[in-house]
Amino acid sequence: MPSVHEVSEPLAGLCRPVPAPGPGVCVVCRGCARPEFSTCYSCARVTAQVRRPCHRVVPLSLYAIPGGLHATLRGYKDGESGADRRRYAALVVSLLARFLFDHGDCLRSCRAGGWDFITTVPSTNRDGPHPLASALRLVPWLAAQHQETLVRGTAAMAHNVASDDGFVVRSGVRGARVLVVDDTFTTGARVQSAASALQLAGARVVAAVPIGRVVDPCCGEQAPFDFGRCCLEPRARRQEVS
Repeated sequence: MPSVHEVSEPLAGLCRPVPAPGPGVCVVCRGCARPEFSTCYSCARVTAQVRRPCHRVVPLSLYAIPGGLHATLRGYKDGESGADRRRYAALVVSLLARFLFDHGDCLRSCRAGGWDFITTVPSTNRDGPHPLASALRLVPWLAAQHQETLVRGTAAMAHNVASDDGFVVRSGVRGARVLVVDDTFTTGARVQSAASALQLAGARVVAAVPIGRVVDPCCGEQAPFDFGRCCLEPRARRQEVS
């Protein structure tokens, strides 16, 4: 069976590096911000709509629409056949697994003590488990850490519209340190709604990790993507996980 390293390596050409903090980089999501502002428009708007947002969003990659990473993230949910969806799911989860393995120490240093478990953001426009929750089962050490703690709430969520009641916590999380993972981040409305629901229930969200942060095609760094670098610590980390 191929390792996560072997499966994910060819995807480097589809990914775009996430910039470190600086002028023109949102301090929340690392997307594009106007140089005179510390946050992008979406993060400023969305985080103001919930009581307990997460200010530590750590994308694995930036991506534009259309593009190769966009096609991969769409394909694992909406591929034409079950075989296509399974193939894309293996690619998607290998990206996430490699990032969390290689850069887990960076994430743990965000908030002392690391995390107790990983949770996913539920789907808002499809029935059943989110495809990412299902994909995590393909990597045993991720599956062992994963808990589905949220279900869809009653409040409306949309582009740039978040709510404390967008999701409901269905299991005991008080005192838990939680890492929230998702496949895509556009305005952050779903992730921030999920983070706020968890923290209002007594959890501490260590960070939110989307696989892809959607940006304008001309936005962000143009250098080649490097699996050994994350936006929290540019130092290279080259390890292999099976």
